[in-house]
Amino acid sequence: MAKAGAVYPQVEPRAAALADRRVAAGRPRARAEHALAACRRVGARALVLGPRRVARAADLARAVSLGLGALPVDALAWSALPIVGAAAPEIEARRLLASGTPMVLVREGRRVVGVIERDRAGVDGAGMSLASRLDHLQSREDEARLWLLRVAGKIGESMGTPVHAVGGFVRDLMLGRVALDIDLVVEGDGIAFARRLSEETGGVLTVHEGFGTASIAGAATAGTRRCRAWTWHHPAESAMSGREPCRA
Repeated sequence: MAKAGAVYPQVEPRAAALADRRVAAGRPRARAEHALAACRRVGARALVLGPRRVARAADLARAVSLGLGALPVDALAWSALPIVGAAAPEIEARRLLASGTPMVLVREGRRVVGVIERDRAGVDGAGMSLASRLDHLQSREDEARLWLLRVAGKIGESMGTPVHAVGGFVRDLMLGRVALDIDLVVEGDGIAFARRLSEETGGVLTVHEGFGTASIAGAATAGTRRCRAWTWHHPAESAMSGREPCRA
C-alpha cells in the first residue's frame, strides 16, 4: 500500500521498448527477391538502406508475389522516415506515428537498431490518411495538384459521384516522390465527370469512349503531365452488361 508523503521512483517507457530490433543493413540496388531471401535468412523484418530509408520484408514479399522480384530494393523503400533515440520517451514515437508516418526508426549512436511500425504499435490508423501528407506539400506544383484534387472532389460531390485518387499518384505520394500523373476512378460516368473537370480547370480533354476514360492536360495542371479519369463498374453490373470493371 502506498504511504502518504512517500516518494516513489517514476518509470517512463522508452522508445526502445516499442522497437522491433529485427533489422539488417541492405543494399539499395539489390534485387527485391535477393533482399527478401536475405531477410528470411537472418530473420529481419526490415532492411536499413541509408539515413531515414527502410524497406520492409513484407513489402518485398508482396513485390515478389506480384512478379516484381527484379525491382531494386530502393524502389520499394520508405524514405524520409523520422528517427528517435533509443532513450527517447515512448510518447514521442507514438506522436510521430499518430501524425501519419508509417514507421519510426530507433537509433543508438549513429546506427539504426530498430523500427516501430504504426500498426504493430497499436496507433490509430486515422493518422495514415493521405490528407495529412497533402496538407504539408511545399512547391507550387504540389499546390497545383492539391487544388486539382479539391476541384475534382467538389465536382464529384455535386454530381453525386464518388471519386478516388488511385495508382501511381498514391504510391508516389506515400514514398515522397514527385507524381507526374494523377489517376482518378469515378463510380459513375467518368467521361461526363472529366468534361466537367476540364471546364473547371481549363485543361484540354481527350476522350476514349471505348474504354470509358478521358485524360486532361493543360496549364491548370502545372507540374502534372496529365490527369486521367476512369469509369469504374461494379463487378456485378459488369457481368450483366458484358463490360469489364476498371482495373486502374
